[in-house]
Amino acid sequence: MAKRRKNTVDFIEELAIPEERVLTLVNARAQFLRDIRGLAKQTQRWHKETLNALEKVLGMQDIVVEDCRKLTVPFLKERFVFYMLEDLGLKVNTINGRIRSVRALIQFLHRENYLPRDYSTDLPVLKAEKVIIQTFSEDEVSRLLRQPDQTTFTGLRDYTMMLLLLETGIRISELVGIQMADIRIRDGNILVHGKGSKRRLVPIQSKMRQVLQKYMRE
Repeated sequence: MAKRRKNTVDFIEELAIPEERVLTLVNARAQFLRDIRGLAKQTQRWHKETLNALEKVLGMQDIVVEDCRKLTVPFLKERFVFYMLEDLGLKVNTINGRIRSVRALIQFLHRENYLPRDYSTDLPVLKAEKVIIQTFSEDEVSRLLRQPDQTTFTGLRDYTMMLLLLETGIRISELVGIQMADIRIRDGNILVHGKGSKRRLVPIQSKMRQVLQKYMRE
């Protein structure tokens, strides 16, 4: 992992941008969030939260960005990335998520001619330790599925959701977005609305079909 440079000097690159195209960070964030309104609500909310964090972290250092050309790679590394890592002690995965959102902002500013080049890839993510996620054993899965009381509607609903997640591996956001018309019992599949408005058919087995039929009747 790269070490934080000491006594670095903030600077604005000499960029060929007309004065009328100079944009503050606050306005840049607002324009970017308007631009991504076609994305999934969850993605929009994530970008909003991460860019709020950018303003907040800079504000902790009494920095107000009046010109987005100040968001250079050296500036972002020193005042944003390393500050979160060393001064705030945030987790690497949290920081990397914020870096990816800032990259998207830089790409947007370049597309809209507020920056003459796209240097988003010059801002690297931090290396994170790989963590092996422990899976459930068959016994643990069985115990989990026995928890909902299927004699009640909420219990049947919870059991159906748990079983569907287990069988298909779809995301929770995809699960809650399923409509009745998306469930195709006869064809043995479900139309799932994924990230970026992408749709796909996910097959289901006979046991899952029976549970879904029972839930839909209720």
